[in-house]
Amino acid sequence: MDDKIGVIIMGYRKYSWASSKISDDDMAKMYRIKKKTKKPITEMVAEAIKEYLARSDNISER
Repeated sequence: MDDKIGVIIMGYRKYSWASSKISDDDMAKMYRIKKKTKKPITEMVAEAIKEYLARSDNISER
């Protein structure tokens, strides 16, 4: 299966390449935060996406 097509999960496609734009430096920072906070990196990324989408919703409502 082509990576970019993804797998349909709960009605949406799950893409394995979504994190490919995260720099090595940013991943290292997230890893250090993970070690201090015990929060999984995937949870940090999910929170960041939710915040980004909330801001995007505010922009599109203007």
